[in-house]
Amino acid sequence: MNQAHYIPAKVLHQWDAKQFTVSCFAHQLLTRLYPEPLLYPSSINSTLYSNSKNLNQFRLFRVQLYHCLPYINTCSRAQRERSILRDSCPVHWSSDKELVSLRELVSVKAGSAAGKGNTAGVLYTLQMLTGMCLDHVAKCQTCQGRGFICEVCFSERA
Repeated sequence: MNQAHYIPAKVLHQWDAKQFTVSCFAHQLLTRLYPEPLLYPSSINSTLYSNSKNLNQFRLFRVQLYHCLPYINTCSRAQRERSILRDSCPVHWSSDKELVSLRELVSVKAGSAAGKGNTAGVLYTLQMLTGMCLDHVAKCQTCQGRGFICEVCFSERA
């Protein structure tokens, strides 16, 4: 019996997050791989981020979060932020700035289809976590004392 699932190649090459009919074996495999962070979108399709405003925003938030985490993880005043990140942030968001799961890509695509009011998706979660970390680094004297030149925007302010 055939079942439907998201096809990684369709998502990555055509930004098409519709489900397509697949065999039972393919469905089982895709279901197991769906939540796993295995994909590097820009390595597969260098124009993918320019095709979607939400996906480009997702990438920007991931880069910002990745560069803020060393400050948060070493700051004695960031216990609250570390606790929230521990509960809400997938491990691969802190270890790699581009690695994503198919689930995350589909969620970002669904968020763009749902419009700006979508607060349930991964983009919203990432935006909130990144904003929290950026806010801490901007207001914390300890974190600012550790910063020299921002690796994201090249500003001399932390």
